[in-house]
Amino acid sequence: MKKKLYILGLVVILGLGGAYAIAGNSDTNVCFWKGRAYQPGEVWEEVVNGVTYRYTCKENGEIVVSPLP
Repeated sequence: MKKKLYILGLVVILGLGGAYAIAGNSDTNVCFWKGRAYQPGEVWEEVVNGVTYRYTCKENGEIVVSPLP
């Protein structure tokens, strides 16, 4: 019985911790691209098939992509 209560308590604590982590990240607007987080206003470039693209992270978490000449 103690083992079941221990496991149940552990599941509840881990579940609440995960919910807190998700809720804590909701107020920060970041852009995620290829496994990396970018801050609003951050700009980076990437070459795809010989064409250079500029990526801009906006305040709402949206990524704007524009090809460079």
